Amino acid sequence: MKNIIQDHFDQADIKIQKLMTMPVGIANYNWYGVAKAKDSIYLQKYSLFEKEENPIETFPIHEEYLIQLDKNVAEKMRWFAKDFTVDTVNGKKRIYNLQVDMRGVVFDGNKKVPTVGYFEVEENNGKINFTSGSIKN
Repeated sequence: MKNIIQDHFDQADIKIQKLMTMPVGIANYNWYGVAKAKDSIYLQKYSLFEKEENPIETFPIHEEYLIQLDKNVAEKMRWFAKDFTVDTVNGKKRIYNLQVDMRGVVFDGNKKVPTVGYFEVEENNGKINFTSGSIKN
């Protein structure tokens, strides 16, 4: 599966640094390829039964959002999440960890996000709050 998905990224001329593949759901009919490049994460769903190729979805990593956090917190989030993309939602840094809970690309309101599960980090008056959640569709 890794070779098949790697070929898709090569054909799209996407230069990646790292690629991981994972089955989606309880069977191994559907897979996701998660490719990390310098400043973006690329996702592609692959199904053994679909004849048409699914599009490659792109999400910026947004390392600059982690830099805004306490240095130790940012380092721990990088270590824990490994393959991640960061966004800001209501003043909080939202980290989508693409190693776990990979159910695929979903919409959070009108915004496309890489997966349903996330962690949030918020700093208030020197205090750091961690939460987690799921996108509700």
